[in-house]
Amino acid sequence: MTRQHVRTGMRQGGSSWPVSAAPWLVGLSLVAMACTSTNRDAGTRPSPDAASTPSSRGWDARATIAFHADPDGRDDTYVMDATGGHVVPVTDGSETVAQPIWSPDGERLLLGCCTSSFGRLLLSDGPGAPLIEVASDVSGIANPAWSPDGSTIAFGSVDDGMLYVVAVGDGTAGEPRPLGVSGAAPSWSPDGTHIAFVSNSDAL
Repeated sequence: MTRQHVRTGMRQGGSSWPVSAAPWLVGLSLVAMACTSTNRDAGTRPSPDAASTPSSRGWDARATIAFHADPDGRDDTYVMDATGGHVVPVTDGSETVAQPIWSPDGERLLLGCCTSSFGRLLLSDGPGAPLIEVASDVSGIANPAWSPDGSTIAFGSVDDGMLYVVAVGDGTAGEPRPLGVSGAAPSWSPDGTHIAFVSNSDAL
């Protein structure tokens, strides 16, 4: 098993990109080691002053930690403050199954779903907002990762073994686009131009 990376064709802040990724497939170098998106806990809101800054999407300023739990036998996602208090549900009976991931700006939550049909992605734009299903026509979604600017999500499929990216705008999600390579656990470079991933292929 090797770590490789693929050029995305995106520029930071851009919302469109070509997908002819295969010609850019190269071995992982020391530079690409920087592609780990962050060393923080994905469930911790990234805004440095989130505890005192109101959210533009309606998140309580105290909602700094997001987590998955099933205290009543129902799988759901919650947010709470840094002391473990002020616990507020984000979903209600949505069968979330994995730890949520804050977007880079701390304004959106990516949720794994569902206990009845594993491998789906849901996006929350704020408390009370309708959940948005991301890449509904791809099954077995795993290891999603936000792009540094929060405009795109990369993920793998355990069903077909391929890597995909999908643009996520306000209240919408675009069509998933295959990167043309097989792999898992994608991780963006800091400038959003490359994606590192795990592969069983020996091809460089």
